Amino acid sequence: MLFDDWYAKSGVRTQPPRVFDASLPGHLPFSAAAVPEMNHPAVLALDPRVRSRILTQHLYRYLRYTVNLETRVVNRALTRMATGDVAMDLSAQTREDALKILTDEGFHALASMNMLRQVVDATGVTPVAYDFDPVLDRLDVPVRNPTAGYDSVRHLLQACVFETMVTSILDQLPADDSVHPTIRALAADHAYDERYHHAFFSRFFPEVWTSIDPSTRLIAARDLPGLINACLAPDLATSRAALADAGLPRDTAEDVIRDCYAPDEVSANTRQTARHTLRLMQNTGVLDSAEGRDAFEEAGLLLPGSAAALRPLAAPFAGPHIVPLASPLPAPL
Repeated sequence: MLFDDWYAKSGVRTQPPRVFDASLPGHLPFSAAAVPEMNHPAVLALDPRVRSRILTQHLYRYLRYTVNLETRVVNRALTRMATGDVAMDLSAQTREDALKILTDEGFHALASMNMLRQVVDATGVTPVAYDFDPVLDRLDVPVRNPTAGYDSVRHLLQACVFETMVTSILDQLPADDSVHPTIRALAADHAYDERYHHAFFSRFFPEVWTSIDPSTRLIAARDLPGLINACLAPDLATSRAALADAGLPRDTAEDVIRDCYAPDEVSANTRQTARHTLRLMQNTGVLDSAEGRDAFEEAGLLLPGSAAALRPLAAPFAGPHIVPLASPLPAPL
């Protein structure tokens, strides 16, 4: 069984606490390749230490997103699964596995919160304001004419979406040698557990789909594209705040956001990151109905008349050198 060796191998049982050492030279706080604005001319023109400061803010965003996602979205669904508060029958094994995953996710949230505190203390860089509520608002936006019990089904769908996409996100950070080794190790720790979670939810999603009636499936097929986009929508509020913290005028910052987050580019990168989830849904039958397929096309997740059309991620950042993370960084501008 998937989690038979959980007590021996899960991160919460085996992984050491990660201690951030700001004195290590030659490393960045976060992956520049994961932050589109780092390659914009207006950002390239900034002092290298200021660009490093922007990346520090994006590290904070990543850590705070993880804390909120795990505790407020994924563990919400896992709690319902573990307690049987769902509109389907679950085996005792599935409910126990849900509790194991919930424990993993709580540990990931704790490790992220601890790392956030360590980096703030080591660098003296104050985090800009952060708000996860817009993500929840997009996830929980009311659906038209929901069937009885759809709220519990929706929470399960949300967990399936996040848990089958997160490995694509986590695999990028540990592979970037420019990033501080402790940050890479933290992401790799998370990714190790998430591979098991991905396998669990890839098997669980078809069970959810076959357990619901045709009317609920139609609602879910129309709802799932919005859940995927809600998961992967760029956090423009943090990007704007980080650019302002770096001293960019508001008009310049808006130019950067407009240039780096064009809707077509966002949709293409969303399709790439969600490729495993899209294929899972296609194989499960979510796209069999015209309504379902239309909903995915309208959301930009499928190109009209094609299978899941995926495009490689943008090329890695190749601009001028960014000064590695140091302690302390310059005071806020």
